[in-house]
Amino acid sequence: MGKLKIYSGKIYTGSLPDIIKEMINEGIIFNYLIFDPIIIEQYNETFFKRFSINEMATYNLPESYTGRVFGEDTEIRWRRDEKEFIVVIISESDTFSPGNKFISLEDIEDISKYEAKYNDNMYFLWGEHLQDRKGKWYEGRIPRILEYPVDGTPEHVKLRVVEYQKDGLTQFIRFVKLEGAK
Repeated sequence: MGKLKIYSGKIYTGSLPDIIKEMINEGIIFNYLIFDPIIIEQYNETFFKRFSINEMATYNLPESYTGRVFGEDTEIRWRRDEKEFIVVIISESDTFSPGNKFISLEDIEDISKYEAKYNDNMYFLWGEHLQDRKGKWYEGRIPRILEYPVDGTPEHVKLRVVEYQKDGLTQFIRFVKLEGAK
């Protein structure tokens, strides 16, 4: 992995897909997408999908409330603030440069003090696999079927993360990928 870079800024909601496309054109690979629709009551779910640039228009990201696209070395997070998104980009890719759209955290703080922990940092996600339904999990405390984009039919799903620590304490995490687990 390359040097840690963190950027933040506000953007017009409609420009988010263009920023993601620009990053992909620079060589960034996004494998997964998780987002909350703006009208939660209408959908009553968080969407967790395998990311595809060819399907990006169907995700309707400008209408989301929060979300993340992520891959092995980069994550983009956003949260709606009226007609804008507050965006944070965490990357260890050597190919990424956001231009002048975002402020680098390096301008505010010495981020070289953050130590990345790649070990077995993971979070188990809700639900147990439904044997008769591929790609579907169920958790009794959540009143709906859960879908996770993983290969095969694992009993459980875990989210692999990188923890960034300073003085031995985790300051933030970056999503990396989904994996099956027993």
